[in-house]
Amino acid sequence: MATFIDNSEDDQILQLQQHICMIRGEDATSAAFTKMQGLVARHATKEALETLLSQHDVVLGNDTGDAISTFFTLLVYLTKLLTIEEGDAVISDLAKAISAGDSTAVVRLNVLVIAYNALHVDSKLRAALFLTIVQYALRTGNIALVKPHLFQVDALMSSWRHVTVAERQDILRVVAGALKSIGEEMAAHAVLVKLLSTFESAPRDALATIRGDALAVIVEAIAFEKVFRLDHLADMAAIKQLHGDAEFGSAYELLRVFVAGRLSDYVAFKASHQGYVERLGLDDAKATRKIRLLSLASLAASADEITYDTIAATLSVPKADVESWVLLMLTTDLAELSMDQLAEIVYVVRATPREFNHGDWAEIARRLKGWRSAVTSMLQIVDSHRSDAADE
Repeated sequence: MATFIDNSEDDQILQLQQHICMIRGEDATSAAFTKMQGLVARHATKEALETLLSQHDVVLGNDTGDAISTFFTLLVYLTKLLTIEEGDAVISDLAKAISAGDSTAVVRLNVLVIAYNALHVDSKLRAALFLTIVQYALRTGNIALVKPHLFQVDALMSSWRHVTVAERQDILRVVAGALKSIGEEMAAHAVLVKLLSTFESAPRDALATIRGDALAVIVEAIAFEKVFRLDHLADMAAIKQLHGDAEFGSAYELLRVFVAGRLSDYVAFKASHQGYVERLGLDDAKATRKIRLLSLASLAASADEITYDTIAATLSVPKADVESWVLLMLTTDLAELSMDQLAEIVYVVRATPREFNHGDWAEIARRLKGWRSAVTSMLQIVDSHRSDAADE
């Protein structure tokens, strides 16, 4: 294909048509080229670009990858001659045409990305085209090529001036699936949690549509070995709706165990819900290890020192294993502990509460008020001493 950079936009349109005619074996006297000359003469730019786009199968079916990219990059560039709305209409049709086939998928995906980057900042198509790109990459097995964009989805959505809540939700759901498909489990989980957060003010019927997503978030949060804070999940409207639900209520009960319960609560849950943990796809051994650590965290948050006997009883382990569990706790951010091995006592240096509620905020406010009062008194004493020194 010829280089068009030094030509006028009208010439570029004509040369795109000429390229199509060349692929067909037609010359400049063909009906297609004559029609394009007429459109250019009438400055019917939108119709000219639509006519070029209607012949996309000729280019996609007969050109090399570089030639395809060049053709459609130029076509996208020419939409700058149109109004934002007209340009969006042409690029929307282009995206449908490009994403309809799987041959030369990498080239097609590149064209879609070029089209997205060419959209005006005020375009109403940005959310829809981004979704098309991710869905196409997923369908053709090329999601790794757009991986950086998946991690930037928050920033991208913030930059879109026209995006509906429904579009955000569709994008977050697809991005979560895309991340999971390439092994980015934690990132996918974070996106799915963000999806649930968009339903905080949703009506009951809308909440009901995401019960499956809420269940997935619960199971993932329990399964992840390094995720220990789950209280924020239990407070989400999308997850709270599961409480008492005939199908998903047991999952909410299990979540509450991992939010604030101890090993004994987990054992009791399993006894009353035979095989349920396994049906969720959870590894019972890993879940038991996690609830033991969380149980130790609860002990640490409620006392300044804990005996080995208390820990052994709470975790249902031999006293000889207590020190191993304390050392394991130090690899988490749940608590900072020290041990007196002779006295068989564990001292709590720092502990993070597993559940943070309104009462905890009130306690912080009370302590801050006391701290401010103490600082004020100290400053008054200092000022008093300064005054006495000045009088002398």
